[in-house]
Amino acid sequence: MTYEMVKLRKMLDKAGIRWYDDSVYQFGTHFQRTKFTNKFGESCSVIFIEGMSYGWQGGFLECMPALSRDPDYDDEVQGWLTADEIAAEWL
Repeated sequence: MTYEMVKLRKMLDKAGIRWYDDSVYQFGTHFQRTKFTNKFGESCSVIFIEGMSYGWQGGFLECMPALSRDPDYDDEVQGWLTADEIAAEWL
């Protein structure tokens, strides 16, 4: 499990937010995924997939929906995120 994903899960626990591990291993790759409902009532999925997700090279996370409310990110994923950035917006 990547450092940022572990950190995010600890932050969710500390905030009292229920989350679940929706990680899978398929196609020879470990898809790390944490799902929860944010403070806006939105279902959120945060992933890390080595070799695939945006920012994986630096150990960063990708989320959907995007943290930014910029229309360019509407219903899109946003990557290159830290656990702190996700927590600041959603917890």
